[in-house]
Amino acid sequence: MSTIEWLSARAIRVVVPCSDPEAIRAHLSDLLGTHRLTLCRPPDIHVHEAGQGAVTAEVRMAVTVTELTGLEVTVDAVPDDRTVEGYLAHLREHAAILTPLDRAARSGDFVTVDLHATVGGRDIERGEWRGVVHEVGAGHALEGLDDTLLGMSAGEATTFTTTLVGGRYRGQAAELAVTVTQVSSRTLPELNDAFAGVMGDFQTLDELRSALARRLAARAAARHRAATYDKAVALAAARAGITAPDDLVQRLLDEQKRHISHSLGALGVALEDYLAAEDIAEDDVDAVLRAAIARRTEAEMLLDVIAAEQGFDGPFGESAESGPEAPSAASAEAGSARRGRALAHLMNMVVLKDGRGDVLSAEQLADAGRYAVAG
Repeated sequence: MSTIEWLSARAIRVVVPCSDPEAIRAHLSDLLGTHRLTLCRPPDIHVHEAGQGAVTAEVRMAVTVTELTGLEVTVDAVPDDRTVEGYLAHLREHAAILTPLDRAARSGDFVTVDLHATVGGRDIERGEWRGVVHEVGAGHALEGLDDTLLGMSAGEATTFTTTLVGGRYRGQAAELAVTVTQVSSRTLPELNDAFAGVMGDFQTLDELRSALARRLAARAAARHRAATYDKAVALAAARAGITAPDDLVQRLLDEQKRHISHSLGALGVALEDYLAAEDIAEDDVDAVLRAAIARRTEAEMLLDVIAAEQGFDGPFGESAESGPEAPSAASAEAGSARRGRALAHLMNMVVLKDGRGDVLSAEQLADAGRYAVAG
C-alpha cells in the first residue's frame, strides 16, 4: 500500500508497488484524490528493477478559495509602549562614558568584575565570567552581588555564597569569587543639538526627535501589517479547509529540534540539560514549535492554491516588488513573486475592520500616521 511522503508543502514523493508507467500514473491519481491533491505539473516517474516505481510530484491542495471573498478580518491593536523620549534615553545610555574612579564602589557606580563559581568546591561548566559590567544597587539575578560590591575597590577580591539561577546547577548554592578590576562613574551625554549630530545627520535635537517618531511609527505599522497578514492567512486557510499533513509537520519539527540541538551543542550544552535547567518540559516546547510549523505550512499551501487559481505560478526566488510583505507564517520562500502576488490577491479579497467595526482600506492599514508614537 502506497503512502505519501511530504517533502515540503508543495512536493511529495510516493513509492508505487508497480513498474508500468501508466499503472503508476493511475495509482498516483487515486492516491492524490484520496488526499485532496492535484498536480501542478507532470510528475517525475522512476521505474526500479525490483518492480516498484518512485514518483516525485509538485502538488497543491485540490480546493477552491473563491469563497474567501468578503472574509472579515479584524485588525487587532498591537500594543507598543515605546516612546520617543524612551528611545532617546536608550541612545544616551549607549553613548555614555565610563570614567575610572580611584575609590571604593558606591551605589550607582559601574563596577567591572570577574566572576568564578564553584559548587561543592568544584569548578562548574560555564561558571566563569570575565569583564562583567554591573551598576551597583541596580539589582542582579545573583543574590548578594550588590551588597558584596559595595565598598570594594579595583584590585580587591572576595567570595560570597549565592544561589545559581541558570544552567545545569540552577537552584544550587554556589561559592562566587569576585574580583573587581575597575570602579567607574557613568556620564550621560547632554540632550542637545550636538548629541543629535553625533546620532546622525541632524542639525538639531528636534530633527532627531522627529526622525525617531517617524521610525517608531513605521516599525509599528510594519508589525501591525505583518500581524494582520498572519491573521488573514490563518483565517483563510481554516475556511478553505487546508490542514498541514501530520507527517510533514513532524519531520519539520524533528529538523528544527536537530538545528536547536546543534546550536546548543556548539556552546557545550545539551538540549536536555538546557530544558532541565530552565525548568521547561520538552513536550511544551514541541507543542509550541508544532503549532508554529503547522501555521506556516498551511499558509504556504493556501498561497500556492491562490497562486495556481490566479495563474501566478512563477518560479521560486523572484523578488516580489509589488504586493505586501509576506507574513512570518507564510513560508521561508514567501518573498517569491508567486506567493507575494498570492498574498496581495488575498488581502484584496478580505474585508479589514478595526476594533470598532469600521472598514479599513489597505492604504489605511499601511499608513504610518495611524501609529504616531508618544513623545
